[in-house]
Amino acid sequence: MVTATLYIEGGGEGKDLRTRFRQGWKEFFSSAGVGGRTKIVRGAGRRQTFDRFATAVSGSVPGTVPFLLVDSEGPVAPEHSVWQHLHARDGWTRPDGARDDRAFLMVQVMETWFLADREALRSYFGAGFGGNALRAWPNLEDVPKSTVSKHSDARPPRAANAMPRARSHSSCWRMSILPASKPPVRTPERS
Repeated sequence: MVTATLYIEGGGEGKDLRTRFRQGWKEFFSSAGVGGRTKIVRGAGRRQTFDRFATAVSGSVPGTVPFLLVDSEGPVAPEHSVWQHLHARDGWTRPDGARDDRAFLMVQVMETWFLADREALRSYFGAGFGGNALRAWPNLEDVPKSTVSKHSDARPPRAANAMPRARSHSSCWRMSILPASKPPVRTPERS
């Protein structure tokens, strides 16, 4: 039996936030039908996530397949593969032994998914959530990180004053909403 080990960018500091991070992603993948035998590894910072993935690739363990999942952090050029984008943006080179299909990009910043899923936000924050203030974006991959940051401001708009839950650490609400969110799934046209 093969286990997919997912090295994912993000998370917060402290045992509670690390646990929420792993649980949130595990539930997210399970609800998407791809939970199976997965192990979630919180990479923390972007570079640390890549380094942990590269180490796992170089010291491969039989029965374990490592995958990298990071924000794209910016628009992906139409002619770029995932690895070409990561090389152009971060200077990362695909590690020896890593296949092209082992790295995946989220939208420019993960919070885009949440801002696009008003139902998940409303469910989490309750009736006081002002979801109508959020713009509807036709293509989430085109929404710049700065736009998302302006809209989320470390917590959903209007929810901070109306909902005590929003005043807690931003990683807490993000990891609580993640399993309920339904980000659009897109199959890459190139490797």
